[in-house]
Amino acid sequence: MQLALALVALALAAATAGAQEENLFGKVQEIAVHGSHNHEHQYNLRLKNGQLRRLLFPLDTHVAGRMPRSGSYVFVRTQAMEKCTAQPQGDRTVCVASMMAHESAVRDFYADGQPRGKLHVKALVMQLDVCGRGVAAKDWDALDAVIWYGPNSTRYGGRTVEGMFKGCSFEMAELSKAMGGHLLRVPVPVPCAGKTPDGAAYNSSECPFNEWSDVANDWVRKHTDINLDNWPFRVYVVPKGEVCGWGGMGYVGCYDDCRAWINGDLWDEPTTYFHEISHNFFLNHAGRWGNNGYDDMSGAMGYCCDVRCHNAPHSHQLGWAGPIRTLHSDNWPAGQWNQYALPAAAREPRNFVRVWPDWSKRGAKNKLYVQYRRKILYDRELPPSKSGFGDRVMVYSAAADDPMPFTSWEAGIDEGQQWRETRLGSGLVVRVSKFRGNVSAEVQLCHWNEEREASCGDGLDNDCDGLADGDDPDCAPQSGGGGGGSGGAPQSGGNTPQSGGNTPQSGGGGGGGGGGAQQASGGEGRNSSSGGSGAQQASGGGGRNSSSGSGGSGGSGGADSGGGDLSSGGAGGMGHPAPPHPWQRGAGAGGWGDEGGDDGGVRSIVQAKGGGGNNAVLR
Repeated sequence: MQLALALVALALAAATAGAQEENLFGKVQEIAVHGSHNHEHQYNLRLKNGQLRRLLFPLDTHVAGRMPRSGSYVFVRTQAMEKCTAQPQGDRTVCVASMMAHESAVRDFYADGQPRGKLHVKALVMQLDVCGRGVAAKDWDALDAVIWYGPNSTRYGGRTVEGMFKGCSFEMAELSKAMGGHLLRVPVPVPCAGKTPDGAAYNSSECPFNEWSDVANDWVRKHTDINLDNWPFRVYVVPKGEVCGWGGMGYVGCYDDCRAWINGDLWDEPTTYFHEISHNFFLNHAGRWGNNGYDDMSGAMGYCCDVRCHNAPHSHQLGWAGPIRTLHSDNWPAGQWNQYALPAAAREPRNFVRVWPDWSKRGAKNKLYVQYRRKILYDRELPPSKSGFGDRVMVYSAAADDPMPFTSWEAGIDEGQQWRETRLGSGLVVRVSKFRGNVSAEVQLCHWNEEREASCGDGLDNDCDGLADGDDPDCAPQSGGGGGGSGGAPQSGGNTPQSGGNTPQSGGGGGGGGGGAQQASGGEGRNSSSGGSGAQQASGGGGRNSSSGSGGSGGSGGADSGGGDLSSGGAGGMGHPAPPHPWQRGAGAGGWGDEGGDDGGVRSIVQAKGGGGNNAVLR
């Protein structure tokens, strides 16, 4: 395959001239390092002579998501180590000043998420005896039974690495003895300190896992008839103890010399092997709420050690599972509810709905996956339902433009529950109506574009609350405000509104009556926000004095609200609910008014008689 050329510039600190400056060329190799609660990714450079250099970066440089992927050939210029760390480092660790990609990695066909033929995971497993402490698994048959099917597998309930690959991939991946899998049944000795075959010094008190594996490979070549080149996947079980504070490690993406390390305390946990070897296939961790950790207890790329398969985005990345439907702006309008029967993920390879929220600039940065996870088959050790990670409809997210994403658990939704996504800006709503045991779950999906229903005639549930148009209280007809009070005594203006609306959804109250002879013109009734929506009106406004003693004009009705009647000839406001509901108006007796209400740009002239104010009624 022809390799594409790429130039990648990293914003690194300027290089410092000096004796420590080198120009290196090699292949990037990323390693996922797992602690009990934290993790990190190490970056290494494999030189053409086989040497491995650990790459450190300046303290103010963030390289996550910006490094060339594993397998890329790069030029690296180094600088003084103090630019990267004050801690002592081995002679094979370098501080990077600049990096430029020469040849990008071969396109990872696993990341395309397309079904493919059988994948044969030909693995060699060996136990390291470091410093003469002995191997982790004293019983070789027991170790064999953890990895491959055999007569002893039942002692661990049939939980095997082979079974996990076969079951979780729907038989699209196979790690088996029939495919060349082999357990080297002799301890591989590794001295406490020394040098690797390429001259790198190491000290076992520092848990130099890469150097250990280099020394082990050299011993296997010299003392056995095994040709290591025939095994692209190599698994190293290191001794028990506190020297290495991680549960496992693995190269993140590789094509040959794919390495995984298993802490001796976890030698009998199949999920640890499954997790680390999956790193070799370019999988990153499964976290929660965007933390890039491994807090997703429903996915095998989360915490150790329950037996369960990969989550939807990781299974899709591997090509082991596919969507029953992919939704985006071209085929899914806002406010439309779609119903699906999601099969239990462990039963069927097409088992999730994928949503790309490209209707939102913010939401389009991620893709969402809706999947039913049931505690059956190789998902049988999912956590309890109350944890949110088992026997639920799960929602996961992954970066839309990353072929090797960290995945994120967003929600675990129980039967009868509804969930609205808010963290990523997708507007997705997921409702779970029924679980059909271990078979399927009935779900409905919607995405909203209005926080409250305002488009009341389009046949859609725009706020995704389950009620569309006239069935939604947001679109229901509302009552109007009362009329204004009668005129006051001469020389003093009346100022008390009569029956003004003062509750949410009601119209504004009418203006108070006018009285005295000091003013030359009639007063004007005011409400708290003339013309605003009913919910904004608390009471009617005060009237000003008038020369004739006539009532002030009423406050106009808010949108979706009726205006109040007026006393002594004041104008009656009129609101409008959304069609097809009838108009609302006030009732009374007295003079004429000419305030009208708008309905979609159409203005009506209303003649409302003044008098005692009454609440608006439907006509």
